[in-house]
Amino acid sequence: MENIYQARFIIPLLLSIVITGCSGESSSGGQGSGLPGQSNPPSGTATITGIVLSQNTATLNHGDTLTLTANLRYSDGSTVLITSAGDIIWESADRRVLTVTRTNTAAGQITTVSRGQTTATADYQGYRASATITVVPAYRGVMIEPNPMWIPPEFSGAFTALALFSDGIKENVSTSATWGVTDNNLGTVSNASGGQGLFTALRSGQTTVMAAHGADVASATVNVMPIRLIGQGGLVFPPPNSLLVVTIDGFGAATAGWSFQASGEVFAGGHDSTDWTPQVQINAGENPADVVIQQLVTANSAGARLMVWQGNAGLYASYAHAGQSFGAAKTIPTTTISDFVNTFWGIKAITVTNAGEALVLWNGGLSTYLSRYDAVADSWAQPLLLGDMSVLRAAFNANGEAVLAWQVQDPTSDRYTLLASVYINATGAGTGLQAAEPLYVRSGTGVFDLNLSINSGRDAAVVWAAAPVNPGDIENVAYAAQYSEQAGWHTKRVLPMGTALRAGNVRIGMNASGHTLVTWVDASQSYIYVNRYTPAGSWETAVAISTLGLGTPEVLALALAADGNAICIFWDGESFPQLPFKYRRYVSDQGWTSMNTLQHAGRIGNPNSSLQAAYNENGQGIMAWKEETGIAIGSTSYSISYNFMELAPSINP
Repeated sequence: MENIYQARFIIPLLLSIVITGCSGESSSGGQGSGLPGQSNPPSGTATITGIVLSQNTATLNHGDTLTLTANLRYSDGSTVLITSAGDIIWESADRRVLTVTRTNTAAGQITTVSRGQTTATADYQGYRASATITVVPAYRGVMIEPNPMWIPPEFSGAFTALALFSDGIKENVSTSATWGVTDNNLGTVSNASGGQGLFTALRSGQTTVMAAHGADVASATVNVMPIRLIGQGGLVFPPPNSLLVVTIDGFGAATAGWSFQASGEVFAGGHDSTDWTPQVQINAGENPADVVIQQLVTANSAGARLMVWQGNAGLYASYAHAGQSFGAAKTIPTTTISDFVNTFWGIKAITVTNAGEALVLWNGGLSTYLSRYDAVADSWAQPLLLGDMSVLRAAFNANGEAVLAWQVQDPTSDRYTLLASVYINATGAGTGLQAAEPLYVRSGTGVFDLNLSINSGRDAAVVWAAAPVNPGDIENVAYAAQYSEQAGWHTKRVLPMGTALRAGNVRIGMNASGHTLVTWVDASQSYIYVNRYTPAGSWETAVAISTLGLGTPEVLALALAADGNAICIFWDGESFPQLPFKYRRYVSDQGWTSMNTLQHAGRIGNPNSSLQAAYNENGQGIMAWKEETGIAIGSTSYSISYNFMELAPSINP
């Protein structure tokens, strides 16, 4: 018994000597309190009364570790370090805050997980002891969200300053941060109570917003988009018309027009190729103004512009000489129509010729008229009756010549005939409206989609979608008929459709040398196809330029530059609902380039298919579109819409 007792006495003594001065030390400097380790052995009659830990409490930074040891406590007050790993169990009361791992020497290794407070417990043969551990995050700095911010001029967007901590949690410190911006010409950022971090965009460009928090400074990039707000609807009443109108002259100066339908207010704004121009009401002198039903705008290469709109009571126009503002609104005479409200069937085409003359082609009842403006005399002449037909489509060239198309039905035979004619804008023999040419004849159904174009060389083309002439065929196909001054009407044919199954929504673009593109949609396959024609060749087989989508795509703009390069802007059903506007360029000798997305659309709300674009022969363009979003006021949701315009991507890459 004596030898056994001596062995029991010597081993704890040696162990106690080894750990003296180390108990309760944290591997990472955690602070806490505990009982110091005892090196004096228990007396021979002492019994175990419990266990004690090297620390009762500790506060750790997230990411730090701590080692706890456990000691046997005896009835005589002595303690002995527990080193037998197999006899002790370590536990965490909340593993979301920390975990405890048993080491080979029976210690408890604490690893922090997230901020919070919990207990680490040791269990030795039924004896238990716990330490309260508090995990606090270490501050790592500050950041700003969002980064970057995309925002249009005249809009505000909120930045948030976030304090970063070692556990990955971010705390909003916007109200205690100090905000600033590097370029106050592009926008301002607020330090006012309740609005800290609110950025208000003024003009397009890129700047940096900063937030100082303590000794740390964070920054975020702000991209004030090169677009302009040109009309707001929804909560602002009356809202602007959904369809915007745009034009661009030969120098790259662009004009957009919009109106407020119920009040009759007609506005214009634009870009002078250097900066945005003021937004002005064209018909401010009218009191009261007529309502606005339809609106068109155009410009010639020298910069003269024409805005035309239709109301309930009449047809109106405003003319702007090159380099000048729009003049007073004038009423275009329509005295040949006794009942304007019920018989006026719409403006079909407008132009300002290279000589500065303005022309408007419109339908009145079952007749088509041409109104002419004398810019020198500043007056509109009485309308010229072109013929007893109701034109479906018309287009002018830069000389005031036009191509017109219309459809007639024989009620006795149910036969439909599509006809077209060219108008020569001159005096003397052989001028005026030329003889009508039948382009398509079919019984039972007629043309349901039609478009046309004419260039300054009097090359014209009419394209349409209709059922095949053979009644046994059921799918609609794309047709084209061409006109030249030398050959008259020719090449009436079905376009080579390739792998497409049916055609609809046809559009056409033509440049001064006769290069032509025709786009159309195959709704059955959800693809956009394009046919190309060159004067030196013939019609090429259609190729698909869009991707397979969730819905039916739509061509929004098609234009050709003088060098034969082209651009097609479209709504691709594949990219629904955000940022749906995409475009592809055609580059001579290279073909169609890869697909691109208009990055600035859809930043405020969902853009719709109202995008309008216009290009000049240099490849410069302007576009405008509408975005819709919703806001909640109390328990009620309201729809709000915005009209934007932007310089369009150039035709030439």
